[in-house]
Amino acid sequence: TNAGGDVWMLLPQTLLVDAEVEFTVHLTKVGAAGTATDGGYTLKAPLTAGGWEHNKVYNYQVTLNMDQILGVKPIVIGEPEIIPWEEEPTQEIDPVLPTVEVNVPDAEAGSSSSEFSLTKKSGVGQTSLIRLRTGDAWTATVDEIANTRAGETGWLMLADDAFGLNPAAVKTGTGAAAFYIYMAKMNNTYIERRATVTIHSISAPHLKIVIRVTQKGANMPIAMKSWAGSNIYWDGSKLTFDDRGVTGRQAYHGVLFKWGSLAALTPTGEAYDAVSTILYTPTEQKSFAWTKLPFGGTWGFPAFSGDNFSYLLEIHDPARGIGDICKYITDMGWAPGANEEPRRQWRMPTGSELTFWESSAFSGSWPSSGWISTDAGGKNAVPAGLVKGGIFIPGGLFRGNIDGTLAMDRPARISTFYLSGSVDNNLAYCFVFSYIDSFLGMVGPVSAEVAGPVRCVCVN
Repeated sequence: TNAGGDVWMLLPQTLLVDAEVEFTVHLTKVGAAGTATDGGYTLKAPLTAGGWEHNKVYNYQVTLNMDQILGVKPIVIGEPEIIPWEEEPTQEIDPVLPTVEVNVPDAEAGSSSSEFSLTKKSGVGQTSLIRLRTGDAWTATVDEIANTRAGETGWLMLADDAFGLNPAAVKTGTGAAAFYIYMAKMNNTYIERRATVTIHSISAPHLKIVIRVTQKGANMPIAMKSWAGSNIYWDGSKLTFDDRGVTGRQAYHGVLFKWGSLAALTPTGEAYDAVSTILYTPTEQKSFAWTKLPFGGTWGFPAFSGDNFSYLLEIHDPARGIGDICKYITDMGWAPGANEEPRRQWRMPTGSELTFWESSAFSGSWPSSGWISTDAGGKNAVPAGLVKGGIFIPGGLFRGNIDGTLAMDRPARISTFYLSGSVDNNLAYCFVFSYIDSFLGMVGPVSAEVAGPVRCVCVN
């Protein structure tokens, strides 16, 4: 691989088999340095299988004299001298919130141009932090590479913060600074699309930092095989749920989630509290006002997703507290079968999969005085719900989208919102379960800031 600059070549980090380095040597007459007088000799030197550590320079001394050039004796490659790579040969990109540190070349430094690559999922709102090291004025410009099949423009922008503040196709500044590469639109096609972000200093516009950005196409979720045996609840130390076919805790109310939030909320306490209502969150920050609690729409909504598409899988990002809670519990090893081989895979149902419950029957007896949860972990059994095909889901409570107030149930009424991973513009697909006289439920898009229970589905 041609590496440019004064680097002869780049090698893979792991070499599984013995390999050869092939290079050409040109001979010149004494006193005529730099002028080749022959067609060159192609030489091969062996490298033994092994590995190289990241951010280390391996200097190999190659012994060449006329005997080696003419093939009379083998080429000798000695043991490498290993030193730290002060300038970082590659950019290590954090998979959670990617950060790229770059030295912007200027006329005085005389640095060479370089390239980096970033790959993002199809979802809107994803970011990568770009930190610039320079003392010069600089310009950063987005150039979306035309793709008539992917179509949409304006999907990649440069922003001032991780929430997409002041999005623009061009950013300028002076000295060390930072900006965010921001996915401003969802890729609703199944075709990945590409763009470049070019950064250069004013004093050396011919020397560039090029960041090649790829936004993947949307992935259709793997079809579900079965429903979990219970809603997600807190068992005292972690979030979990019961396996398919297990019925002992099928009536557990479970904890509540804003759509696309990984923060588990208690089904107890009428008023929302920024500390005590949040039972668990993977984010470093542990307390949030209701309107600041991260959820699937915090960083924006797609123009359209659809009820058969699992949008939350596309924006899954535990560091930011958003995504598919069933996948998160699986990845943490807390879900049934998550530590088996092959690993059991769970996700939230799509909106279309939730329609399974539209033709279900009411089961149980709802107390005339109504029902209130008393267990913060959602381990109270609800006395009534829906049943279909031997599977039971309880009715219960939800937190409203205005201020997170728990909708305390009234006599002869049972209401809740079962969440899916699907969205339509800024509305989330939910199964609205409301038992008033004979009405049971239907699937439809509702406010994405309503908090309800989750019943996971297994795909294998």
